[in-house]
Amino acid sequence: MIIKERNLKDQVQEILHYCFLTAQSRSSFYRSNRDWYYGGGDSCVVNRIKPIVDRMISIVYSTEGIRWWIDSPKSEEATFDNAVLESAIDVFNDEWDELGGRSAISEGIRDGFINGCGVFQWSSYKERCELFRIPTEMFGVYREDIEELDRQEAVALRSYISKHELIRWTKAIGIFNESVRRLIETLSSEWAPMGDEKGGVSVGDEKIIAGSPYPDWSFSRAASNVQQLAGKPYDSVPIPNAPDMLYNAIVKAPVIPIEILWVWDDVLSDYRVFHLLPNGVLIYDSFDKDLGGNPERPNPFVPGEIPFFILRPFEANSYFWGFSFVGYLAPVQRWYNTRLASFDKAFEKSLDPSLVIKSPREVTRQMADAFHHAQGFIQFTQPHEDAVPIYPQIPQTVIEGFKMVEQAFADMAMLAPVLMGEGERGARSSDQYYQMIRAASAPMKDIALRIETGLERGGQLLLHWLKAHSNRRIFTRAGNHAVFAQLSDNVKVKIDGHSHSPVFVEDSMQMGLLLYKLGIIDDETLVDYLRPKLYSLIKARQPEIQKKKEQAAILQMILGGRAKGRR
Repeated sequence: MIIKERNLKDQVQEILHYCFLTAQSRSSFYRSNRDWYYGGGDSCVVNRIKPIVDRMISIVYSTEGIRWWIDSPKSEEATFDNAVLESAIDVFNDEWDELGGRSAISEGIRDGFINGCGVFQWSSYKERCELFRIPTEMFGVYREDIEELDRQEAVALRSYISKHELIRWTKAIGIFNESVRRLIETLSSEWAPMGDEKGGVSVGDEKIIAGSPYPDWSFSRAASNVQQLAGKPYDSVPIPNAPDMLYNAIVKAPVIPIEILWVWDDVLSDYRVFHLLPNGVLIYDSFDKDLGGNPERPNPFVPGEIPFFILRPFEANSYFWGFSFVGYLAPVQRWYNTRLASFDKAFEKSLDPSLVIKSPREVTRQMADAFHHAQGFIQFTQPHEDAVPIYPQIPQTVIEGFKMVEQAFADMAMLAPVLMGEGERGARSSDQYYQMIRAASAPMKDIALRIETGLERGGQLLLHWLKAHSNRRIFTRAGNHAVFAQLSDNVKVKIDGHSHSPVFVEDSMQMGLLLYKLGIIDDETLVDYLRPKLYSLIKARQPEIQKKKEQAAILQMILGGRAKGRR
């Protein structure tokens, strides 16, 4: 796109309108999906969706086993310092652990199953980069028919920022003054009472992304501008509420809605960032020399990159937001709820059966009610008089119907009995058991690989940021050190998480042992490959263990030579 400094507000608002064109309808759809996932729909007694989805997530991916590595191109293997690369992998994994990425990724994968995709942002401030999960309804793209995020001309994010955060933000980029302070006070007083009668903000089961509205530390102080432009403020985003206000975080602090736009500028061949506040307040970094801007200022994140990536466990053809697996299971859950409600009514009737009274006398309601009370009775005087309770009969086909519905859940979720912990009759060896698991888990592997593709995109973004902004040193065992900027531009980040899932761990272990037996890898590499528990302790003791093995081998050779000499 060609971004012009004149009429900038109109351009930004138009692009934001296109990015959030379906936000309201998607928000309603996502609220419905969350209701199905957490509550099982209306009048639900037994929710079958949540345990099935949770089991699938545990099968396809294990965030505890996430391990990153960095691959160098074959053409550079001869000149590339493998010792630096090996240490860089350890530092990269340490960075990931420090960022707390596991919890964010777990929530994002769950978003992918519930809504169709999970959205994440790397938010950098000063010399630190943090990972945030973005509520899917708070994110928008310029064209929904393009599935690849890096091909989008513009992406946008809606969030909320407190008054004090906004003050710290404007101070950090050097634009805070008395007029800006009065402007912030006006905005906070106008937008504080949102969604709550007492002035709080109901944010459903979502999170306030406190760090995401922050600009990157590389924002130019001289080039930043605040423009007070006349215009009607945007309406607040429809905020999802859980049933009966359960699991709803109530934020009492006054917050201000903010819309953040990343748009590709054809003139600069890079992305520009705009922050739109209520009442048309636009905060952006100017590239116009006449306004004091710097036309050569780099992208605040990484040149040519946007700090977002997505996970789509189930893809939809030519649709950015993916396929909702929970929405796919919802009709079966509705069917299950209907059948269970009918069964429950029949069960209640069996506890309070109808009563047939045979008597030539007039039968009154009082006689029937007396019989149903504790120690109640009806006194008959004629030999043919009798009181017969009628218990409703539940046909066996009803029970079979429930089994059929449960089987429908398993079939739609592609969960074979062996993946549900239900073995078949007859004895099975461990080899036969894992062979059955491998045969049944082929669809799960496809889902896991799609998740890994999205995660590798996120890891590549983190590596690019470390190369551009991080001064953290990489120390090798020989005592040398380097920084991420010295790594080749062609290195690729890879990830292995599904191999630590229960259905894939046997294959991973067998592959490692095979490579070890063939002499392709040594003891130390095997430990790195398998990543067992007490990994750090094993690595620390490994040199001592290796030394004892060498001493034992030498002793064996000496004893063997003496035995031959005695012969």
